[in-house]
This record gives sequence, structure tokens and C-alpha cells, in this order.
Amino acid sequence: LIAPAPRPVRLGIAIRSANPEGIAPIFDLERADDGWWLVNGEPFLYLPHAGDEHCLATWRTGEVYAMVGGMLRDERQRPSIGSGGSSVTCEAGLATGCEVYRTNLSPGETFKRTVYATADRGLGDVLRRSSATRLVAGVKADWEGIIRAGSRIELPVHDRLFRVCRTTVLSLCDGDSITAGPLTYHDFWYRDAAYMLSALTRVGHARRALQVQRAWPGMQERSGAWLSQAREWDGSGQAIWSIMDTYRHTGDGVFLRQMYPSISKAARWIFRTQKDGMMPSGWSAEHLGPADSYYWDALWCCAGLRDAAEAAERLGRRRDARDWLAKHGDVLELLRMRMGDGPVPAAPGRSMDSAAISVLAAVWPLGLFSAGEQSMRKTVNWLTEHCMHEGGLFHDVVHSGVNAYLTCHLAQARLLDGDKGAVEHLDYLAEHATATGCWPEAFHPQRGGVMGDGDHGWAAADFISLCRNLVVFEEGGVLHLFRSTDRRWFNGLTILEDVPTRFGAIDLRSEAGELRLVGRWRERPKRIVWHKPEGEMGHMVVEGSEVRGEGAQLEMT
Repeated sequence: LIAPAPRPVRLGIAIRSANPEGIAPIFDLERADDGWWLVNGEPFLYLPHAGDEHCLATWRTGEVYAMVGGMLRDERQRPSIGSGGSSVTCEAGLATGCEVYRTNLSPGETFKRTVYATADRGLGDVLRRSSATRLVAGVKADWEGIIRAGSRIELPVHDRLFRVCRTTVLSLCDGDSITAGPLTYHDFWYRDAAYMLSALTRVGHARRALQVQRAWPGMQERSGAWLSQAREWDGSGQAIWSIMDTYRHTGDGVFLRQMYPSISKAARWIFRTQKDGMMPSGWSAEHLGPADSYYWDALWCCAGLRDAAEAAERLGRRRDARDWLAKHGDVLELLRMRMGDGPVPAAPGRSMDSAAISVLAAVWPLGLFSAGEQSMRKTVNWLTEHCMHEGGLFHDVVHSGVNAYLTCHLAQARLLDGDKGAVEHLDYLAEHATATGCWPEAFHPQRGGVMGDGDHGWAAADFISLCRNLVVFEEGGVLHLFRSTDRRWFNGLTILEDVPTRFGAIDLRSEAGELRLVGRWRERPKRIVWHKPEGEMGHMVVEGSEVRGEGAQLEMT
């Protein structure tokens, strides 16, 4: 209490039929005698200390605030409408309830009550005997352990936001699944999972990716397809690519052998299903628009055939490898012919619009096309000329707002083309992140969210991947360091410890023109290239070998 004199105080814990995105209907609400509040017949809240009173209401009797909130609001007592007993049923789904605690406080005194949100009613006795302070301390310690299990990464630019995004994606790991958000999108899609697991793998949490992916054979259709939903044709390619992306960064041959039968089945399904390089008309990613035969689906499935060939080659299945690689080559050639010189729309015959961003998946993360190819450069140029709000990609197909992860996709394509403008997108997203370090799927630049879950997992994952790729990126046999970055990265402190790459794990420290790198290589890169400001003296040391210079690049072989 901060008032200058003693006061009677009431503390209310309310349950309402709402969440941050809209309505969450409550048809049945009950306050049980053992301290549990049940919503629609399921345990929802547990209160180890019973309140002095509780109230329940329906839409007919009015919001529960009218019963208990009057004095809290303006200190004028209102006549009670009635508590509604210990349970109510509301046909409109607008039942509300409140548990009220009464106390008297002197200046400087405190009053605390703990409420547990859990669906496990069996925990009641345990929680009643527990110390909330110790439980919170235990949760904090658990999270610190989870973060420490990954790579240590300290960045000179947007470091706090990077850390928050990593925690966001980790929090969306539900055991053997990963979901795209905490509310509306608390469900599974191969599309979101591919990007989210890729980000976790790149910052040292591959164990999480392996746990999720090992469940995928049991989710595969008898046909061999991996489908998030009916007529979403991108899932099979995304699942294969995701599995192989994890393998490339871990070298886990046991995992690859376990997954290969499912990879092979999915690859056969892809080749049977594609026609002239394209997948059938389907809904695909909702940011593409109405059902169509999209390049997005075709590109992911083309990459799936290539990665199935790599899996077979790694396991010594040479005949399979030749077969899948030949099929991949045929599909890729058909796609190149269809796309022409660019700019490339989202689907053959479609006019150019912001959904053309989907085509850049060919550059990143799939690596089917070079960022410097004419079709890709023209697509990037068209998007930057027609679809931007400052540094954010304004997506007017379905989303009607700036899309954070699509902005990252544009930045990744520019990064791989050596375009210094990539960091403008990173800065824009950092400027428009919420105070808690997140983005909805799409947001109005001045007014906030307009589409999707307010704490979007795919958006957080792509911000992680963009930060990581600006510092370290593998391209063929080359390990690029600080590609497309500016002087903030050159002058500031960067620390990487045990960061996985396709070549093996690396430790790196860079500050004020001094860069030191140690690798634990599975396959040593043919070249290591440090991109730095022209004219600034740089000193790079890699495992005892060193090079100095003032040029825009320092290289070591």
C-alpha cells in the first residue's frame, strides 16, 4: 500500500470469455470447493488460498465486475446482483467469474495471493504445500538451463531482441511438436516448423529439432505425403528439407537412417504428384491468396527431391541418390523455364503483387537459385520498389500489413546477394517490435497488429536466422563472416561459442577489427571470408593462421 493511511483493500482474480485476439467462449463456469475454477468442464485455475467471496455471472445477469468492481472503480457501493452460486451456464458463452480477497493494509504493507493456471487437477495438493517463490525461482532456473544448453551468442546489434526471440521459439516447443504461436496459432504446420526448427538448430538447440522431427514418420500419410492440412502441398518438401537441414548441422547419421524410409516415401509422392514441375492447385500458405498452383509449393518440393538424393548418397544408397537427383534436375529445369528472366509472380500467369516474395524461397532457405540470378534480382527489385513501408515489406494480399517474416525473407535474399541494404530490414523490425520483443504475423506500422497471433513464432524464428546469417553463413564450400553488415558489427563485440555450421561447430570473437575463430570441423570449409569495411585495418586469426589487410574482404583457405 502506498497510500498515506490504512485502507481496506479488495483483490479480485477474474475469469472472462476473452483472450488478446477476441472471444474465447465460456459456456460453463464452476468454482469447486477444493479451490479449482473449471471452464467448460475442464480445470483452468487453482487457488491454494480461498477468497473471502466469489461471484459468477452470465450475459443475462451482467458482467461480474458489476457485482464486485464498483467499489474498486469509484468507491461507490452498488447493490449486489447476486453471486450466481458456485456454477453457472451461459448459452451465449459469456460466463464470467471472480474470486475476491479482502484485507486491511497499513502504509508500506503488502498482500500477496498466488494463482496457478494448469489443466492438471491432480496438482492441487502439491501446489497447496508448495512455495510460490520457490516455484518461480525453479522456473527461472529451468529456463536459464534451457538457454545455456544452446550456443552462447552475444551480438553488437539488437542483442536483447535476438535473445527474446530465441526464448519465444523455445517456449513454443511442445515436446514432440512445435507450434506457430501461443493462441490462435497454437497448432502444428510443417511450414512454420521448418523455419522455427531451422532457427533453433542454428543457435545450438538441435536436440529440440530432433525430438520434433522424430515424431513425423507417425504423422505421414499412407501415400507418403506430409500434409499440414488438405491441399497444402508444400509440407512434404518442407519436412524433407527440415530433416536434412538438421542433419547437415549435426552430422547425426543414426537420425538420418531412422528418417530415410519416410524421406524416400515422401520423395516418391512428390514426383508422382508434380506435373510439369508444378504441384496441384491448393491453398498453400495463406499469405499467397486463393487456391492456385504456386511456385512456393513447387520450389519446396523440388528442394525435397534434391535433399532426398543427398540423404540417399550419405547413406550409401547410390541408385536412390541418382534417381532422386535426376528427378530433381528435371523439375528444376522446368521451373527455370517457367520463371524466365523475372520478375517472377507467385504463380504462373498471375500478375505481380506482394505475394511474389514467396518465390525468393528459391534463394533462401532452399538454395535452388543464386541470389544473383536475373529472375531473383528482378523479383527483389520489384518488391523493393512497389511493396515497402520504409524497411518493412507491406503485404497487401490477405494480411494487409507489414509482415515480419516475409520482410526477413527479402532481407535474406539481399544478404546473399551481398546487398548492404539487408540490415535496413533488420533495423526496421527491431524498431517495430513490441515492448515484449515480438511481432504479430502482420502489423499496421502505426497502430499495431492486424493479422495472426500477436506473438508469432515464425516471425521470431526468422529474426533469429537473419541475425545469425549476418554473422556466419555457409554457401557451398565457403564460410562467410559478417556478410552485408555495417560498421556496428565491425566495431562492436560479437561472441559465438559452440555455434553449429554445416562445416562443424565454431567459436568466434570479433571486436574493433580483431577477429578470432576456432572450428571443430567435420568438413573444413574451402575458404573463410571476413566481410569488413573497406579501408579499415582488420586482423583475422583462424586456429593460429592469420591475415591482415584493409580491403573489403579478408580470406583464408
